[in-house]
Amino acid sequence: MQNLTMSDVDTVAALGVYRNLSEAQLSALAQAFSEQWAAKEPEDWTDIDLAMLGQIICGFNHSDILRVHPDAYK
Repeated sequence: MQNLTMSDVDTVAALGVYRNLSEAQLSALAQAFSEQWAAKEPEDWTDIDLAMLGQIICGFNHSDILRVHPDAYK
């Protein structure tokens, strides 16, 4: 999972809707996303980013999720 290229938003969105990923897979996807989208911090995520991430957001740690600006959850 960590070797997937996350530069294509369609790939991220397709993985984000898949609900049968294990906790380890979600964590690996979240880590790959964080590394490949390093220029965009959780504070900068928008509602579009959160919709694209979908289930992948479950793989992020609690402190990263707390950094997401409340407006992004609209």
